[in-house]
Amino acid sequence: MYLLVTATEETPSISLVEPDDCHRFHVTIRGLSQDAAEQAFVDEGIGQFSDSTTAWSKIATIRNLAQGRVQTDWPQRFSDMLQYAERKGWLSEDRESVSGHCEWIQ
Repeated sequence: MYLLVTATEETPSISLVEPDDCHRFHVTIRGLSQDAAEQAFVDEGIGQFSDSTTAWSKIATIRNLAQGRVQTDWPQRFSDMLQYAERKGWLSEDRESVSGHCEWIQ
């Protein structure tokens, strides 16, 4: 799964793509500057960027975006993904956010 941040005429759009895939997580930014992408993350309540290569996304928001779009075993698979992320140091100290590598596409 990944978050896709896309430029639109009015405000950037953020969507969860391939939500059933719990084997990877990243953030793809298409057609936006770093400042615009960071602002969209904050404005939409997704999370925040730590730098141009890493974005921290709220786990509760990911769950909300996936709701109704995933298989019944998704909660366990997502939990397994978060446990793996924790072992790698990719969860915030409060365990409310997960980091994802940023991929920039112009």
